[in-house]
Amino acid sequence: MGLPDLTMAEAKKLAAGPFGATLLRAAGSYAVPICWPKSIDERGGIRLTNGTAFFVKTPSAVFGVTAAHVVRGFLADRARDPRTECALLDSETKLDLERDLISIGTDADIATFRVSDSVISRLNKQPITGWPPRMPNVGRGILYEGFPGAVRESRGEREFSFGLCSGGGLADAVEETEIVTSIDRPSLVDPLGNGLPPEDFDFGGMSGGPVLAVFETGVLSWCLAGVITRSVDLLGGILCAARADCIADGGAVQR
Repeated sequence: MGLPDLTMAEAKKLAAGPFGATLLRAAGSYAVPICWPKSIDERGGIRLTNGTAFFVKTPSAVFGVTAAHVVRGFLADRARDPRTECALLDSETKLDLERDLISIGTDADIATFRVSDSVISRLNKQPITGWPPRMPNVGRGILYEGFPGAVRESRGEREFSFGLCSGGGLADAVEETEIVTSIDRPSLVDPLGNGLPPEDFDFGGMSGGPVLAVFETGVLSWCLAGVITRSVDLLGGILCAARADCIADGGAVQR
């Protein structure tokens, strides 16, 4: 027996309370910023850039996932300055993308990399275990998360605080290679009490974050559906994600 259909008012009330907060916190437990310095000034201060990564555990492997353009951006910056280092969350968790890269998509904007269970645990994160990826039904629920650069704060010359943006909504389109969701501002609620983003909010930095398809089959469950690749600042925002069903269980990106 499926869960009962709700009116919009009932759904907003449910999402605005502990149920919605629990879902968003669960979704946020998978994602981590992937970052590196764009430049270092004469005083040793860093101008940082970041994307988002997350972790997956399949029947045969554990690996990290991000957007291919995030990896290519880092490799281009490292080619200009070989001293450039990539990290997950902070400088204590270095990531050698050249060494640990598993696969990078040719058409799909998805890349995968090796990561250990101990690193995931040290970051206080967990891998997505719902496998294989499944596509959401159009008009049904999804969750997403990432680390927009607009809310990243400098706490010192080499110390930064990252702001996690977790959200949910409906899948507006599920295409051959892409999932699209619009951010419907009149329907937004704030269960975590952090405030709602402005209409012109810059989502840059969320690329590489996971999109999860939510399924209602008597119990609520979710699994990986896509990888955020871009956003469009239109009518409050549109997020686009590459379909994750091109990722093999060993981490190879097959498109």
